[in-house]
Amino acid sequence: MKKTEKMEMISNAIGSKQLLRFFMKYDVNYFYYFPLEVSDKLFMGIEEDDFILDGYSIRKNSDIRKIERKDDLCNKIFIEEGILNKIETIDINVTNWKTVFDSLLKFDEIIIIESEDMNPRFSDFFIGKVIKISKNNVHFKDFDADGVWSEDELVIPFSSITSVTLRNRYINTWSKYI
Repeated sequence: MKKTEKMEMISNAIGSKQLLRFFMKYDVNYFYYFPLEVSDKLFMGIEEDDFILDGYSIRKNSDIRKIERKDDLCNKIFIEEGILNKIETIDINVTNWKTVFDSLLKFDEIIIIESEDMNPRFSDFFIGKVIKISKNNVHFKDFDADGVWSEDELVIPFSSITSVTLRNRYINTWSKYI
């Protein structure tokens, strides 16, 4: 799928609240998003999972293998259940990773940063808060599965990031206990 086709599908879906199925190069599974924003480098969408809107995700356009419209009975259900009315935009500049993290730093909330790979041994998952942003990196404070904040801050290169997630059920639940 050509970049122009991807960009056009995402742009059209933003205005029409169309659910899209995204196939990423690093995952055998697909993701459902209602796209909210798109730039030359990144897109942001609200994730849909079994008729539940589950947080915001920002991913790289270059990682998209293919996009398909989800065009079936689900569209009627989204309308009848009022799901489309629950889609809210969020003020994040998706021009590049630096602008994304500049936006997120203002929110001061827990997020997930991932560096995904088809081989799970080379994938990273970090949950925590943005501390500061430099030219090519985000400085991040994470916590472990016991809810213990690490003493050292991580320096994560923008080049290694495949996705950033915020305000989903997983993060919202963790946020209550940290």
